[in-house]
Amino acid sequence: MVMACAVGDRAGPGYQAGCCKFTGPGWQRWFFTVIALLVSTILIAWTSKLKTEDKWQAIAFAMILGGALGNVIDRVLHGYVIDFIDVYYQNWHWPAFNIADSSIFIGVAILIIESFRQHKRERVDEGETKHG
Repeated sequence: MVMACAVGDRAGPGYQAGCCKFTGPGWQRWFFTVIALLVSTILIAWTSKLKTEDKWQAIAFAMILGGALGNVIDRVLHGYVIDFIDVYYQNWHWPAFNIADSSIFIGVAILIIESFRQHKRERVDEGETKHG
């Protein structure tokens, strides 16, 4: 059982592997660009209001922001997002992706993990308050 990773250009106006990858020359290109820029603006504002102890949230937002802007650059320059990492095993293919997609995924994963950790800290603090 061998896992291989092929690096190459798996993009173009007609290629659609992942969610919302197709943007082509039509309105979708600009629609997804505007959405990504709006989300980026919200993330910048949100990050600026974080406390210094919220370093993991800041890291997560920075990774999501970097990935979103990386995909925006591809859409503006090429009209579509260039996915160049293709992981496959025999006839099974994971949808092609790029470094920006990976950054967004890791940022979201950090946010999810941090939300569980924050919930656990709040429960511990409540327990100390009741017993202390």
